[in-house]
Amino acid sequence: MLRSGKVIAIKPEDAGNIKSMNFSYHIASKQYLNVQLNTTKRGIRFQYYLPDNDQEKLIDILGDNNLINDENELLSQVPIIFQRNDLEFFKNIEVIYFKDELTFLSINDKTILGSKNVLGRIIIIVLSYFIMVLGGVGLLIFPLNLFLQIRDNENTGKSIYVPNRLDGVKYILRVLKKINLKEKRSHVAARKSNKK
Repeated sequence: MLRSGKVIAIKPEDAGNIKSMNFSYHIASKQYLNVQLNTTKRGIRFQYYLPDNDQEKLIDILGDNNLINDENELLSQVPIIFQRNDLEFFKNIEVIYFKDELTFLSINDKTILGSKNVLGRIIIIVLSYFIMVLGGVGLLIFPLNLFLQIRDNENTGKSIYVPNRLDGVKYILRVLKKINLKEKRSHVAARKSNKK
């Protein structure tokens, strides 16, 4: 994206063909399931916290291809290694890394971990264009306003008025004060009419 800044990967890269897939529990707790995919290009490691049930997407892929029957069967066999011939249905593995941390993983075009965050990027792009257009309009209006004030000064002799930042705040406070006074007057009038 930027030549001098850090490049953030937003497009998934192909991780190569699968060689093996390892499941093991974390040393400290059986609530953490470690998964390691060994591919022809790189090793992919990530971890699931089992109470969150994020592992269900991966379990579904394995179950849909008759490698396991259900999650309990897999978890009872951990540690387990599936070899290449067991995983022939893994056709397409895509990953996105940010600062050497896996942020996105998809297998056979099904998202296993993270998301591509397309909507967020679209919103940022639209907002940045909107801000650029708004700034451009401001740059166009300023000289036009200056031209109109100079012409008005030449025709009527009225001095050029350049508002400062506080003029807008003072105007808003005056309007709010007028609204508040009208409300008080209407309450006082309503009380007087109720007393009669």
